[in-house]
Amino acid sequence: MENENQVVEETLNTSEAVEPENETQETAVEQTEESSEIVEEVVSKAEYDKLKEIADNQRIRAEKAEKAAKQKAEKPANQQQQSGLAPTDLYALLQANVPQEDVSEVTDYAKLKGISVSEALQSSVVKNILAEKAENRKVQAAANVSTTRRNSGKVSDETLLNVARQKGELPDSDNEIERLFLARQAAKRGK
Repeated sequence: MENENQVVEETLNTSEAVEPENETQETAVEQTEESSEIVEEVVSKAEYDKLKEIADNQRIRAEKAEKAAKQKAEKPANQQQQSGLAPTDLYALLQANVPQEDVSEVTDYAKLKGISVSEALQSSVVKNILAEKAENRKVQAAANVSTTRRNSGKVSDETLLNVARQKGELPDSDNEIERLFLARQAAKRGK
């Protein structure tokens, strides 16, 4: 094969046409020309296959990008439908006087069971949940959850003396202790 390539190169490099001396050289030149055409075909097939593969990859990427764009466009519309309530559902919630905190419980139950919100409101499970939450709110409202301060009204000197003598309790604040001391001294002077 190398000999044939050398012969072809020599014939190409020479400016004058060299006529083969015998038939073997002539067939060798023909075979070389045929093999070079085959090589060109193989190279072009390889290049063609590579270009075809690249084109297929680009087509696949473009299709994926299109699908992703369509899904992104459809997703917000679906989310809006899922998160928003139908007007009939809103009306049913308003008619049942469902507090805002409990709306999510009712809608979650309706989605879970695959029923409408108005049907969920008629369910005994939802009625029990709503009743329990209403009871909890009543208990919390009735309980004294805020800190209350005692009335810091001024106690009379006589009351301070009586409490100290009878119960042996001293007042909490320094000001009242001082008043108790002064009241005791006044009581001793008065005797």
